[in-house]
Amino acid sequence: METVETVKKQATILQRGVADPLPVKAGADILKAFLDQTLKQPTAPPPALPRGQALDSFEQARTHLLASSRLFTGRARTARAAIAERAAREAGPGATVLTGCGSRCVRDALLRAAALQTRDLGCPQFKVVYATHAAAPPARDAAAVAALRAAGVFVAEVDWRMVPAALEAAGVRKVLVGASAVTHDGNVLAGAGTYLLAQLARAAGAQLVVLAELHKFVLEHTLNNAGLRDGGLRQEVLDFRSAEEPLAEPLAEPVLPVSEQVDWTVRRTPPYVRGSEADADVVWQPKELITSIITEKRKMPPNLAYQIILDRR
Repeated sequence: METVETVKKQATILQRGVADPLPVKAGADILKAFLDQTLKQPTAPPPALPRGQALDSFEQARTHLLASSRLFTGRARTARAAIAERAAREAGPGATVLTGCGSRCVRDALLRAAALQTRDLGCPQFKVVYATHAAAPPARDAAAVAALRAAGVFVAEVDWRMVPAALEAAGVRKVLVGASAVTHDGNVLAGAGTYLLAQLARAAGAQLVVLAELHKFVLEHTLNNAGLRDGGLRQEVLDFRSAEEPLAEPLAEPVLPVSEQVDWTVRRTPPYVRGSEADADVVWQPKELITSIITEKRKMPPNLAYQIILDRR
């Protein structure tokens, strides 16, 4: 069908235009599944459409999706709230939790735990060790720490270099991290630093719990960080130079002219350098290091991630 093919081609271009294509691929797969189901049944439109109207053209599908954009955004917020409700019990009274990397799901879960314990016990009864760059914390880390402290949670900011010592000193038994994507084989793509937390959790015998919305699950097979580059991840972590060589400047992304004629050929990604905005600030971590994944629907072991993909089809 022309509409589905158009979406597939546009999704390919969009994925090639971002540093981390897996979250885009996950969303595009959901959209393509929605269109497949809708366009195959033109006489049975979804409830959100007026009675008798079907998405039998690309323009109708586009109009419907644009009109529903606020609904989709609201569902994402609802998903995070549901995850927070389920994950709040991971920070029980007397626990000390380790986290980092600025995940909104983790922040909301800890804030929900603080609210519940304040209601039932008078104040939050857990503590948080937050791994960050102590000298200059990223804005998202600083905002999360400030929000937790404002909710009455005792938070210790620890530089990444001292996380192993802090994990042992605080007696951490649970590590919470977010994810930008979860592959069908149970591996996770998450913010830089989460793999370090996962390795430290394993060494200390602590549980690693990943919080991820269902729309982040994607049909993709990954074996390691190198394999992500084969899937389109743009990331340079090594910059070998001698003292005489100047640091390369990142090249600006070319601006495509607006035209009704769309060029479906995939553009080559221009050269980029480590640390530029074109780099994806994420790392792969294997399911063997993950204790469980919490979604808005349930808590499950990582090897059941494929079931999420199957249920979507």
